[in-house]
Amino acid sequence: MTLKVHHRTSYHYEDAVFLDPHYFYLKPQVRAYLDLKDFQIEVSPTPKGITERIDIENNEYFQVWNHNKTNHLEVIVNSTISLKELNLFNFLIDPPMQLNKGNIYNSSDIVFLKPYLTQSIPAHIKKFTTNLAEQTNYDPISFLNALLAEISQNWDHTIRMEQNILPVDQCFSSKEGSCRDLTAMLMDMLRAIGLATRFVSGYAYNPELAEGHELHAWAEVLLPGAGWIGIDPSLGLFTNEMYIPLATSYTPANTMTVKGHYRGQVKAILDTEVTITEQN
Repeated sequence: MTLKVHHRTSYHYEDAVFLDPHYFYLKPQVRAYLDLKDFQIEVSPTPKGITERIDIENNEYFQVWNHNKTNHLEVIVNSTISLKELNLFNFLIDPPMQLNKGNIYNSSDIVFLKPYLTQSIPAHIKKFTTNLAEQTNYDPISFLNALLAEISQNWDHTIRMEQNILPVDQCFSSKEGSCRDLTAMLMDMLRAIGLATRFVSGYAYNPELAEGHELHAWAEVLLPGAGWIGIDPSLGLFTNEMYIPLATSYTPANTMTVKGHYRGQVKAILDTEVTITEQN
């Protein structure tokens, strides 16, 4: 399957402002099932400089700077992506593990994984998670399937335009949240039993949608031997080839597609558009 992705992000300012350097996380990441056939980025106004870089967590991004005042900033990317079918469970956990048998990762890995393991959630949420692990005999795959089913069936997936993340306790008690909120809650639950997780921002293509595609959020969990495995709490499933990541991080804030500031007290109006179409 080949997909064509058009993604436009526009900021309109009430008055001319000076833009500090901006960072665009809009290039699809390399995956075994994903081949980026073509990628084009257009920034308006034309910047003084633009360069492609790699951040501390191996995300590709564009650094852009401009020395002139402007009343708008727009970035348009067009990606052509070839996808091949992904066998979701074509992996081994090596060495075999159970969730109640102490450290899941070796000591040298834990040094690197510390940010991906750090969590702070109320005791009642941790109890909810550990009880579910016990019910699934501490088997990691059974536990992940059960937890995904619990969240997708018992929490409402809502649309929130705000870019903030709800506190985990608020999302847990209200039984609702955006894809970002549900993912952040899932991450803390997994970390509470010792599983390293990271936040993913990207596209999730639904062929049944003619329009209305937006950015989506999901998580990846690290399983020994198998590496990072994608899981989506909003839909309650392991991610397949329809998931196209743009950025991953131990914290959601690092996966924003556009980062940067402008100088001035005027308001900015954000407008975005994502269209995904299949190509013959």
